[in-house]
Amino acid sequence: MNESAMKEKIEAFFKTYENQFNNALEGKPDLEIIAGFYSEEFIAAIYMV
Repeated sequence: MNESAMKEKIEAFFKTYENQFNNALEGKPDLEIIAGFYSEEFIAAIYMV
């Protein structure tokens, strides 16, 4: 994955995270999307840094 594509993917992830956080504060969380933030792929990427 090139740097531009990675940057877009990261920005999209955090925009979705922000939206879900705000939805949760309003009492409208989408638990399936929120659970996806903590998928094995995401957690494994932390250890690659």
